[in-house]
Amino acid sequence: MKQLLALSAGLALPDPLAPPTTASGNADLWSAAGSVLAWRSRVAPLRHVDTTEPAPLSFAQERLWSLEQSEPGAPYYHIPLTWEIQGELDVPALTKSFDFLLQRHQALRTSFPSGQGGTFQQVSDHSANLAVEDLSHLGADEARTESWNRAARFAQLPMDIESGPLLRAVLYRRSPTDHWLVAIFHQMIFDGASMRVFNRELSGRRAGSG
Repeated sequence: MKQLLALSAGLALPDPLAPPTTASGNADLWSAAGSVLAWRSRVAPLRHVDTTEPAPLSFAQERLWSLEQSEPGAPYYHIPLTWEIQGELDVPALTKSFDFLLQRHQALRTSFPSGQGGTFQQVSDHSANLAVEDLSHLGADEARTESWNRAARFAQLPMDIESGPLLRAVLYRRSPTDHWLVAIFHQMIFDGASMRVFNRELSGRRAGSG
């Protein structure tokens, strides 16, 4: 996690069965966030599956779940993505965008509890709970360094795959016109294809905010 931001947006995600690595994406998403409604109209609706019955794990999830049991909560399979946001930022609109993506994609709200019948997928109804940490009282260089240090610690906080959530995000406000968004995903719910979809749809917020 020491090189949290060293990688570019185009880097493929690590194999969940390979030795621990880090991944990060950077994008200048938008200079000013606006209404989320216009963006929603551009995004095709998804067909949700029935979540009233437990769903089995995929083969890849079963293998990753087994690896997780050897050291529960360890950050080896955490995937950090980051976005630099320059300009005035509408934080409530950003929060709405994150919440919309959570509601749109059931995988982002999935946890993996265990019962008598084994481990299964469970979709919950929760929001992104985007945290905001204001560092604007610091100088520009100090705020940037402090945000890096905090993000490194944030990325290593344990996730409970049984109860979730397996996605968390924080926004570092380094100045009124300089924000850094950091999101951490667990590989049980996120992969290379997920990264491309998430980046595309969150970037679509920019087109819908003007």
